[in-house]
Amino acid sequence: EGMELEKARQEIVRRGHRPGFFTGCDTKSYFLMDQDTMLNQFLDLFNYATITYYWEIRWVQDFSPTRDEPQFALREALFHRLKRAGVEIKLEFMPWSRAQDYVAETPNTMLPCVSRSKDREDSYAWLAPMNEVSTLFLTVNKPVNSFDEAKALTVSVRGDTQQEKHLKEAGLTKLDLQEDIEISAKMLDAGRIDAWYTHDLRAFNVWKSLGLDGSKLIAGTKIKTEKQFLAGHKDIPAEVSAKLSGA
Repeated sequence: EGMELEKARQEIVRRGHRPGFFTGCDTKSYFLMDQDTMLNQFLDLFNYATITYYWEIRWVQDFSPTRDEPQFALREALFHRLKRAGVEIKLEFMPWSRAQDYVAETPNTMLPCVSRSKDREDSYAWLAPMNEVSTLFLTVNKPVNSFDEAKALTVSVRGDTQQEKHLKEAGLTKLDLQEDIEISAKMLDAGRIDAWYTHDLRAFNVWKSLGLDGSKLIAGTKIKTEKQFLAGHKDIPAEVSAKLSGA
């Protein structure tokens, strides 16, 4: 470590300070010691922070003392204090396919907005319904109202999802598989694809958040409507599952 630091010092002297460079650390100590002391010492060293949400971290039950009493308020207080201090905070989300595998394989984890299907039924504990969504085709020229109308088109869809499965089962072959749905929206706006197959709520929110022209977006007839659930690893304690189901 000493050699790495010495090399870094030499590079800084030779090349100069790099603007926008982040030096950071996780903030578990905020929950383990005097919070003002921790924050003052943290700010002396770092300009980047990671806020953890672990059920348990080594010697202490960090996020939820009894696993059914999550400490969101403490995390929110830390978030706002760091933001006021000018510390950069990054929220990082797993790719959807990795998140599904992670929750299926990792105890005490949950994943929101999962469509319930026959091939997923035995992979998760289905904890609570969340919302109802419809899948449809989005275009910028004329509406597409069925799978048959879309068969000759290049259609963007999120990979490893029920939507991709719908299209393949319907015989569509010109698929543009994306992990990032914002890319699909941008490609549709730029005319690089013919249609985008996705959830209605997701599409409209993403389109608006990107600042794209809402008058261009044309929604076809709803193809499928389904409920989405909060899904969890199959070992979620029964009392936690019961509370979530009744929430």
